[in-house]
Amino acid sequence: AERMASEEEEQIFDCLACNGMKLPQEWTNKFHYAVSNFSIIFFPDPLQGLKEIYRCLIPSSSSIASNDDGIVFSAWGNAEETPAFQIFPDAIRMILPKEIEDKAKPKRIVGSKEMLTSLLQQAGFSNIKVVGPVTKMLIVPSAEAYYDRFALTSPPIKDLITRLEKEDCESLKRLKEKVIELVLERGSGAVGEVGTKERDGVIQMPSSAYFAYGSKL
Repeated sequence: AERMASEEEEQIFDCLACNGMKLPQEWTNKFHYAVSNFSIIFFPDPLQGLKEIYRCLIPSSSSIASNDDGIVFSAWGNAEETPAFQIFPDAIRMILPKEIEDKAKPKRIVGSKEMLTSLLQQAGFSNIKVVGPVTKMLIVPSAEAYYDRFALTSPPIKDLITRLEKEDCESLKRLKEKVIELVLERGSGAVGEVGTKERDGVIQMPSSAYFAYGSKL
């Protein structure tokens, strides 16, 4: 973001890396909007993060507030609603079960209307609305492309692969084979099933998310 801003003639926003569960005190009642794109759900204490955002928002009763002021944040649905994201965890569980035991997957909020509504209420928000599940298709040209996408972009998976490259190439080979096998298996059903595999090899798998809104009175 800083690089993009520097390319503009005039920087229109500031960038600050800080603890999302302990935002700067001087931000109290400062912002009209807060947007969290699949980030609060990974906080060690998501409720505390929402409380901090609540503190930093301008109350809707303020003379400078507008009708749209507030927070919007997103959360992935449960395992059944996000089959596109279950391939690697399932493959690791099958090939490297000790990895699951020794190094648990980072916890996250599992999105649902009830869960997100409850969190916003506990944080103090009003006028709460949760939309979802909203389903989109993850589309990749092949099973190999699916593997590369997650191997290169998911930090936990990238760390595991880097370690296996140094310590256990045979297990890494088996893991990749299992991932590709599961992608072909789960991405080869008819439309309406878990996923679809087109005749040209393009694989589509669904994932669903919820979007939560709230305002500060």
